[in-house]
Amino acid sequence: MHDMRIANHKDVKHLFVTPNDSILAALDVIDRGGRKTALVVDKDLRLVGIIADPDIRRALLNGVSLEQPVHTAMNSNPITLELGISDVQARQQLHRHKRDLLPVLDSAGRVVDVALLVEALGVPQMDNAVVLMAGGMGKRLLPLTKDTPKPMLEVGSKPMLETLVENFVAAGFSKFYLSVNYLQEAIESHFGDGSKWGVDISYLYEDEPLGTGGALSLLDKRLCDPFITMNCDVLTKVNFESLLKHHENSGSYGTMCVSQHEVSVPFGVVEHEKFKLKRIVEKPVWNYFVNAGIYVFAPEVLGLLKRGEALDMPHLISRIDKAFGEVSLFPIREYWLDVGSRSALEQARQDYHIHFGEK
Repeated sequence: MHDMRIANHKDVKHLFVTPNDSILAALDVIDRGGRKTALVVDKDLRLVGIIADPDIRRALLNGVSLEQPVHTAMNSNPITLELGISDVQARQQLHRHKRDLLPVLDSAGRVVDVALLVEALGVPQMDNAVVLMAGGMGKRLLPLTKDTPKPMLEVGSKPMLETLVENFVAAGFSKFYLSVNYLQEAIESHFGDGSKWGVDISYLYEDEPLGTGGALSLLDKRLCDPFITMNCDVLTKVNFESLLKHHENSGSYGTMCVSQHEVSVPFGVVEHEKFKLKRIVEKPVWNYFVNAGIYVFAPEVLGLLKRGEALDMPHLISRIDKAFGEVSLFPIREYWLDVGSRSALEQARQDYHIHFGEK
C-alpha cells in the first residue's frame, strides 16, 4: 500500500542538482534522498530535467561516465504537475505514470513542491524467490576451501553467504533456495530452515555439479513470479528492487546484471593495416561490461531445463534468447566484487566495513 503527500518547498531542496554537476554528484543526491530521483534546476530553481536511477544505468550502457555532467544523462522532458493540483489528481498522475515522485511547478517553471508516494508499511515485502548458487568447490581459493565451502569463508565477522542473505532480507525478500553440493553440510547446519532470519530457506541438492544454469532445473516449476538468482562468490550493494523493476519494464524473460571493468594497457598500442602503421595509441584504457553473476528470470525459463541437466549460465542465456527473444542488461552502479581469488578475498575483507556497515 502507498499513501501520498505533497511536500513543501523546504523538503525538496536536498533533491536539487544543476545541469553541470557530475552524474556522481547526482548519485549522491539520489541515494541520500531515498527517492531514486534528483531534480535538475537552473540558478533560478526552474526545472530543466530529471535524473533518476534508470537514466543513469541507461547512460552507463551508452558509454557515459559518472564524471560527466548531469545534462548528458538527464530526462529533459519530464512529467510535471502544476501548482494547485489536488491531492486526488496528484495521486492519479503518480499511479498512471508509475512514479513515486513528480515535481510541482509554478507558472514560471520553478520547482515549488513535489508529490510523493510514501510507503505506508515500511519495507515492501517481496514475493519473488531468491536462488543463491552455493555449490561450487572454490578451487581458486584452495587451501582455504579444503574444509570450508567458499560461501562460508568469513568476510567481516560472518560468512559471505550470510551477508548476501541478510541484504536480501533487509530488502524485503523471504523465500530462498540454496543450491548446494560441495561440503553442503556446513551450509545447511549454519542456515537451517531460515527461521533465525525470519525467512524460509529450502535446498537444491546437486548430486553432481550441475553448473549455475543446471542447478535451476531443481527448482519448483510452480513459481509464479520472476526470481533472482546469484552466485555466492559475489558481494554487492545492488538495489534489488530497482533490478526487478527494470526486468519488469524491459518485457524480457531474462535480465543479466553487468559491471564495468577497466583494462589498462601499459604500452603504446599499435593499430595497423597489414604491414602499414595507422597510428599508435599510448597506454589506452578500455572499458568493458562483464557478467556480474546476478540474474532475473521469468518462471517460464524453467521450462527450458531438464531436471538434473548440467548447464552453465551462458548456455542458459543462449536458450532464453532463442526461445523468448533478447535478454536485457542491468548495469550495476553500486559496489560489486567477484570474490573468486585470494587477492579478491583480501580486497573484500578490506572493503567490508565501508560498504556493509561493520567495523
